[in-house]
Amino acid sequence: MLRKQNGVLIHIFQEGRGAGIFAKYLGMYTMQSQCVSTYGAYEKLNFEVDGRMYPLAFKILRDLGIKNIALLSNNPRKLKAIEEAGFSVVWEPLPGEITPQNFSYLFSKFAEGDHRIPILFPEEGEYYFCKTPSALGPFNRTWVFDGDDTLWEDNIAYAKIVDAFIEHCRPYLKNTTEEQVRQLIDETEEKTIQEIGFGAYGFLKSLETVYKTLTTEADIPRPTKLFESIVPTLKNQPEALVPDVVKILTELEKRGDGLVLYTQGPLGIQFEKVARSNLAEHFHALCVVKSKSTTSLQKLKGDLPFSSGEIIVVGNSLRSDIEPALEAGVKAVHFKNPNSWHVQNISDLDESKYASVSELKEVLKLDI
Repeated sequence: MLRKQNGVLIHIFQEGRGAGIFAKYLGMYTMQSQCVSTYGAYEKLNFEVDGRMYPLAFKILRDLGIKNIALLSNNPRKLKAIEEAGFSVVWEPLPGEITPQNFSYLFSKFAEGDHRIPILFPEEGEYYFCKTPSALGPFNRTWVFDGDDTLWEDNIAYAKIVDAFIEHCRPYLKNTTEEQVRQLIDETEEKTIQEIGFGAYGFLKSLETVYKTLTTEADIPRPTKLFESIVPTLKNQPEALVPDVVKILTELEKRGDGLVLYTQGPLGIQFEKVARSNLAEHFHALCVVKSKSTTSLQKLKGDLPFSSGEIIVVGNSLRSDIEPALEAGVKAVHFKNPNSWHVQNISDLDESKYASVSELKEVLKLDI
């Protein structure tokens, strides 16, 4: 592009976004040890997240007699700096290509650095898929891992919110027991999921609907602060990784198996969870769907860029993970995570049709 359009490339030694090479080293160490992005690491270390200055670049451009620029960059800070320096600028973002290995890095630039790459991270949609071009295979088998409550704990945060909601309402309820409120929440959630799908927004709507129902019995003050906290709180998952998850993925890859992360919910929120987990780089492909089904799993199988061999789905939910897997004709492993939402494990499935593990590390010993 530069050669064809009279381009100029100016390289300025500004390691670590202007903070220096030592700051970059500390930032990388903090990022890896505390599971935060580079932006979050710099904030923890009290470094400016982007302290780069461009006066030398401006001098070079002026020496070259350049006044009008088409800026090939995704960074709005660069655009603003060049415009404030008096240049006429046309902004031309470069979307690039996303893979599991650069997913978290690019997402932090998009979500925290305001880089203009929304095409890589759509907020809406039913299906999202990315792969690593280097995953050629062929694999003897490919493990398709669920995310929420399989690789990282998720439902724990939902349960805490439900407890807080019930604690708020309980003093005003004379004819409704705590168990009845919990059942009402479960029933409402199941209906909302059919309309909105899994995730924070549907959960908030469910609790608001339950609140309206309960107010027909009693005058209950609206738990405004609790409602306002739901989406921000649930967007900040995963709260904790499942024990040994990194060791498990590393061992499966050493064996020469393919690895796919397959999770459901609002795309934007799921992207944040995947990025915060720091697990994306262990996979050969990432798939996010609004709601899992046999159809979405079949599409995932068709999109795999490698010879996958035998496919094995691993998940904590009989209804979302195991049932669609068996219907799609692939093997399945049910991870009996005690922290899972119990409603998703109400099923009439024949237990002989799938394997079960009580700890995720047991998948390494399965003979299936």
